Amino acid sequence: MNFHSHDRSSSLTHLLYQTGWMGKVVGVLIGITMFYGVSGVVHFTGQIATTTDPALRAINQYIVINNIIGAVITVLLTNWLSGYIEKWTPSLLLQHFILTNLILLAYFGQMSGAYFQFGEQMLIHEEEANRLQTTDDAPWYWYILSPIFVANAFMYFRRQGRLLTRRITEQEYQLSELEKSKTKAELEALQAKINPHFLYNSLNSIASLVHHDPDKAEQMTLLLSKLFRYVTNKTADYFDTLANELEMVATYLEIEQVRFGDRLSFRIVVKDNGLKSAQIPRFLIQPIVENAIKHGVSKISGNGIIEVRVTPNEQHLRISIHDNGPAFSDSIQGGYGLQSIQNKLRLLYGSNASLTLQNEPHKQVIVELPLNQTSTEFVNS
Repeated sequence: MNFHSHDRSSSLTHLLYQTGWMGKVVGVLIGITMFYGVSGVVHFTGQIATTTDPALRAINQYIVINNIIGAVITVLLTNWLSGYIEKWTPSLLLQHFILTNLILLAYFGQMSGAYFQFGEQMLIHEEEANRLQTTDDAPWYWYILSPIFVANAFMYFRRQGRLLTRRITEQEYQLSELEKSKTKAELEALQAKINPHFLYNSLNSIASLVHHDPDKAEQMTLLLSKLFRYVTNKTADYFDTLANELEMVATYLEIEQVRFGDRLSFRIVVKDNGLKSAQIPRFLIQPIVENAIKHGVSKISGNGIIEVRVTPNEQHLRISIHDNGPAFSDSIQGGYGLQSIQNKLRLLYGSNASLTLQNEPHKQVIVELPLNQTSTEFVNS
């Protein structure tokens, strides 16, 4: 949303915030009004508390109570009428004109009712006794300025408050959308890094077999084609079922098994078939398996073993990837594959998911995810 300069310059809060002469003048006028009003409250309260004349005390109480009731009626009525008036006409000048007239009617009604019900006999009696001072310096119609001022000021601040709230809400929404876009871009960047990295390794494996074992090279090419169907069919999604992810991992391991031959064996175990429908981030397991082959199985001369095991763990899904290669060192950085997984888990789940490296009781990488939670809103947006 664009905030135009004329909106800001016409705002009383903007004038008060300014350090120029206009801001100072407006601030002083408001201060005088508040100071004068508080002084009036103190004066009448003092009159009620200190006078020894019961009749004068009653008159001052009548004035104070009348003003309190008038203020309450003015504020409540303004709050109730403002919404209807603003819907009826977009003109600010007409809105204030209509409100002024309605408030005056209510004020005259309230004052007349109070006068004829309580004040008439008391005031006439005090005038006849010459104990009530009268003056022509303040004619009765001056007093209608109070409800007019209060009503219009309250309507103004109500409108300004609503505009400010809407602007803050819109800014929060924009910030939220920017944050979602930023997170989305980071996830897409991680996805883009994983796919070429895997493709590079797979093509190298195929190239190494083309001349001396064309049949295996063809088999690997077909398996790689199967992987590409998985990659290209759902490029816009960040989540998929566990079953589809495991099928992609099995295909990847079959490719590597063609390259390693009898030196590599693997198995994938899912303790509960119901877990296969669970939603997990795409390309979550494959980079860890790839890392296990690169830094584990390929480092030993004997038979390499890869095991992927999926089990429920209370409200979490536990995925462990084991290999029988060299143990993790204390200073291991995890390679790019593990770092990308850590970044993806942080973006999608915050602190609700974890990645752990273990050497005991056997070497494995453990990923724990909230079961059937697809994280933040932007995933489906």
